[in-house]
Amino acid sequence: MVGPPESRAVLSRMKLRSQESSGITGEQLDHRRAAGSQERSGITGEKLDHRRAAGSQESSWITGEQRDHRRAAGSHADVDLKSHGLQQMDFLLVTLACCCFLTTTGETTLTCDLQHFAQRLTCDGGVIVVQQVEASHREAEACVDGVPSDRLEEPLCSSTPVLHSISRRCNGRYRCKVPMDLCHAAVPCLTRCVWMETTYTCEPGRIHYVCQRQKATLYCGPQVIRVLMANYGRTSEKVCRYRAPRSQPPSTTCRLASTLQVMTDRCDGKHVCSVRASNLIFSNPCPGTRKYLKYSYTCVHPGNSEDTT
Repeated sequence: MVGPPESRAVLSRMKLRSQESSGITGEQLDHRRAAGSQERSGITGEKLDHRRAAGSQESSWITGEQRDHRRAAGSHADVDLKSHGLQQMDFLLVTLACCCFLTTTGETTLTCDLQHFAQRLTCDGGVIVVQQVEASHREAEACVDGVPSDRLEEPLCSSTPVLHSISRRCNGRYRCKVPMDLCHAAVPCLTRCVWMETTYTCEPGRIHYVCQRQKATLYCGPQVIRVLMANYGRTSEKVCRYRAPRSQPPSTTCRLASTLQVMTDRCDGKHVCSVRASNLIFSNPCPGTRKYLKYSYTCVHPGNSEDTT
């Protein structure tokens, strides 16, 4: 049903307003929403990707270049510390220990045969240096309840060979086990050693290991070097590890008796000394096995570097 002309005009105007309103809320709203979505998309997408890329590059630069730089710097620092810092530290420790040890007396260990078949020397701090050995080969002077006789006569034989044997066996080590057979076999007695008493000191120092082809550096500052123990070879699989072929496993009984003499000839009496762990220096005691140099030394005042044993 169609109303009067006035009603139709009112309806037409309302429809036009409705269309205009619909255009604002529809097209324009969609446009605004699309613009907002694009704007937010730009923030969370492009900008976020840019920020992430920048953060990734920064993180990559920090963890890559800086890390390599830090590692390289640390490596150089380690080398410098090994070649200079540790030497200085060793010297300071040696000097401090010297002050302490000079105020104490030596350790003395008495071993009675038939009660103990070996004598044990131990240094909880520092390394062993054997000073003196006394022994008896007279049956009348055998121990009673772990105590030698009060009446002692002149020794049947010199204890110097025993002193040298124990010194070669124990000097420069933290612990040492000395079988009584060393005393029994003393020349010229070659008879049973009823007791043996060893006096030793714990000198400042420690045992060092240097792999084959590397350089050992001994440093004593104003004092001078006295080498106590050395071996070029291999007695352990754990030191200076390497992958050996199955057909030729590493020897762990590799010793070179002349190592100590080579080290003392090169270093004793000097303030600083460098020796390379090489077959050219020490010869080759076990072909096919990678070797290392094991040594210990102490620092003494000039004039006291000669071996008193």
